[in-house]
Amino acid sequence: MLDGLPLAIELAAARERVFGLAAIATHLAERVDVLAATPRGSVNPHTSLDAAIGWSVEQLDDADRAMLLRLWPFEGGFAWQAAEAVQPPDADVAVLAVVASLVDRSVLTTDTLAHPARYRMLEIIRRYCRDADPDPAASEEAHAAWVRGLVAEQAPELTGPRAGQVYRLLAGELANIRAGIAYDLQHHPIAALRTCAVMEWVWVSLGVLPEGMRLLQAALDASPGAPAEDRARGLLALSIGSFHAGDPVVTLRRADEALGLRGQITDRDLLLNALSRRALAALELNDPELARTALTQFVDEANHGRAAAWQTSITHLAEAVLHLMEGAPEKGEAAFRAARRHSRECGFLWGEGTADLILAWHLLGGAGPKPPRPEEALQSLNRALSAFQEQTNKSDVLGVLYAGAHALTALAAPATAVQLRAAVLEHSRRIGVNPRRYTYLTGAEAEERIFALPPCPESVAAEHAGGAMSWTAMVELFVSTAARLLGGKID
Repeated sequence: MLDGLPLAIELAAARERVFGLAAIATHLAERVDVLAATPRGSVNPHTSLDAAIGWSVEQLDDADRAMLLRLWPFEGGFAWQAAEAVQPPDADVAVLAVVASLVDRSVLTTDTLAHPARYRMLEIIRRYCRDADPDPAASEEAHAAWVRGLVAEQAPELTGPRAGQVYRLLAGELANIRAGIAYDLQHHPIAALRTCAVMEWVWVSLGVLPEGMRLLQAALDASPGAPAEDRARGLLALSIGSFHAGDPVVTLRRADEALGLRGQITDRDLLLNALSRRALAALELNDPELARTALTQFVDEANHGRAAAWQTSITHLAEAVLHLMEGAPEKGEAAFRAARRHSRECGFLWGEGTADLILAWHLLGGAGPKPPRPEEALQSLNRALSAFQEQTNKSDVLGVLYAGAHALTALAAPATAVQLRAAVLEHSRRIGVNPRRYTYLTGAEAEERIFALPPCPESVAAEHAGGAMSWTAMVELFVSTAARLLGGKID
């Protein structure tokens, strides 16, 4: 809390006799002046930490001081390129040189292990700069504008070959993105809606779905006059979020609301997204007629004109599910493999992983004369796991591991399956997603396999252990068990 500042530590020690360390810690979370004046005889000439920081800031040259006072809106650090976006409008300096100078003067810290290096203002200095900034509104506006630009620039890459890199970049900037959206909700609600909507897969993938849903709804509520395309994007972002949260009724309603705006929009991708999400909801609701209609509409619309590469992958997925629904499993499996191949070629990690995940559920359920094929399913799940991990996609990793628990049950590893399932359900609860997506392909059979296991001390202990597992341990449990059961034959 004192950020390792020698002066702060000295002042806190001097005040310990009056307040006690617990009280000092409590008050420091809210204000700096709890340290106030130092007692007579202190070895430091400054009367308070606030005064000491002020003295240090005043020693900076004009350019360094002006830059420092503009950096306080950043949350969780920043790269030097981000600092360029908030520099004073009349500045004519090399920002990197100024940042380096501020590090040398110990008013910024640096993390050189990050790539690129990240800089952070100590929280105590940050509070001082916020109060001393001659134009705090301009600093916040510049920071929010940088957030808008960053997200708008990077979001189109989420469905292409740079997706993994972009997800990691946006994960590292989540604190700044939150701050920028919070500012825009108050001052530029339509801009907040645009940022929240294009972040739809980020909320799902990075394990912050409930927060993303709240921000999306707040942005929609705050911008009733937004253009139709912006409202449609927001509604569709809520739709896919509801699907991952396990609420197909809301998934369908939001998709239909977006489709209701189709006469006012020209973006064809919005129509395709709405139709695909309508189909997802119908499948989850076990409404074959509605699902077949929505899937057919999606495929027809996608084939009607030139579709983006990632949309073509989703077309293959839709065709695969249609084949399964029509009792043609061989055609369905071939379409899933085509979706995986096409997704890999265009760098669409979600499509690559989802093709193997849905295929695995199909293989676990069996079809027609073919019995369940858990070993093939396990192979598919290993491939899906690799794609989703590269995407930093927590939500769908949990979907893979949940299917994996069922595969392990079928392959005579019941205790491990119980432990893995318990771990998945606990982590899913924490991040607000439903790992049971796509179980419609197996009916109730696969879901019942684990429930049908007779209770015994071993299974009770396994379930308890699973509920306490870390994320890393949970993934490793699946990977190591799958490798053992498959004899290392993992492609």
